[in-house]
Amino acid sequence: MASRSSKEGVGWTPVPPVPGALIVNVGDLMHIISNARFPTVYHRVVPNETRHRFSIAYFYGPPADSVVAPLSTSKLQTIPRFRPVTVKEYVSLKNKHLEEALHLLRI
Repeated sequence: MASRSSKEGVGWTPVPPVPGALIVNVGDLMHIISNARFPTVYHRVVPNETRHRFSIAYFYGPPADSVVAPLSTSKLQTIPRFRPVTVKEYVSLKNKHLEEALHLLRI
């Protein structure tokens, strides 16, 4: 697997597999709910000719009319970085603006 680096011009960084590990890649809605504590993971998987790989892709999202917003807890003590958005509105933004969708929701 490879992870895209946030550094300009670096591209993809190889991530070596860890035996027995479970990888959970979170997406944009978790990024919003966690107020960017859990960032969206851009990743790709490159076939390995010497090892077997087992993957299960499972996508889950709340109902379209659900409102997604940063959690507010006394533990976080942070100012929200994103405005509330319905899932339907976010999907529309994502379809139209791709990777810029999160930026459009910043406060």
